[in-house]
Amino acid sequence: MKSGKYFLVLLLSILLTTAIACGGGEAEPTPTPTEVPTPTPVPTLPDLTITNVTFNPAIGCEGAPVQVTITFQNHGTLLSSPCHWTWVLYQGKELSGTLISLPPNATTLIQTEITLANDITGTFNTTATVDSMSEVAELNESDNQFIQPLTVSMCDFQASYNSDKSKIQTALNAYMASHNGSIPLTNNSITLNIPSGTYYIIDICTLIGAGDLLDEVPASCVDSSFDNCGAATCNCKQNAHYIWLAYGAGNVISTCTGGDCDSDFADGYQGIWP
Repeated sequence: MKSGKYFLVLLLSILLTTAIACGGGEAEPTPTPTEVPTPTPVPTLPDLTITNVTFNPAIGCEGAPVQVTITFQNHGTLLSSPCHWTWVLYQGKELSGTLISLPPNATTLIQTEITLANDITGTFNTTATVDSMSEVAELNESDNQFIQPLTVSMCDFQASYNSDKSKIQTALNAYMASHNGSIPLTNNSITLNIPSGTYYIIDICTLIGAGDLLDEVPASCVDSSFDNCGAATCNCKQNAHYIWLAYGAGNVISTCTGGDCDSDFADGYQGIWP
C-alpha cells in the first residue's frame, strides 16, 4: 500500500510540474471593454449671417443716390425659411426687404439704393441685420448683424466750397494786415454750439477781391434774413449763401441757413462748417 501511495503522490507532482511548465497557473482576468460615448447629435438648423456690405460709390454724396449691396450666407445645416432684413444708415433712415430661402452654405446678394439727405455729411456706422424680426430659429442667434462705415461728403460742391473759403480767408488776412488787425463785421451775430460761442458775421463786401464769392452754394442753404453784406449797396447774392463768421484771431468758419438747416444754427452739424 505504501508503494501505491508513493506512486500517486509522484504522479500528482509530475502533473503539477508539467502544468506549470506549460504556462498553467491562475487564469488572467478577462479585460473590461472600454465604453465608447455616444456623440451628441448636432441640431439641424439654419444659421443666417451677413458677410459683407459695400457701397457704390464708396463715398456717398449728400443729396445723391448710393447703391447698397448686402451679402447673405446660411452657415447652418438646414434650409432657411424667408425672413426680413434691414440696413440702417441712422435712426429714421433705413432700407428693408425680404430674404429668400437659403440652402446650407448658400450665398446671395441683395442690391438696393437709397438717396442721401441734403443736410448730412460725415462717417456713419451703418448696421445691416438679417432675420431682423426673429422669424427663423438658428444655430447662432448672435451673428445676424454686420456694421460697415459709410462716409458722406459734399462731393462736387466740396471743391468750390473750399475754393471760396480759401479766397475769403486770403481776403480777410489782407484786410487785417492793412487795418491793424481789425476784422470787418456786420451788426448780426450767431450763437453756435460747436465751437461754442457767439460770432459776428463777416462783412464780405468790404473785403478786397471778395466779389461774388458766394454764388456757388447749395440751394438748400438759404436765408434772406441774414446778409453777409453790411452796406445796402452790397452786390452779394441774396437767398443763396453760407453765413461766413470770424473765429478766434481771424479764422474763417461758416454756418448753413435755410430750410434744411436747424433754425437756431446750433445743431453741431448743420450749424458749423470747418
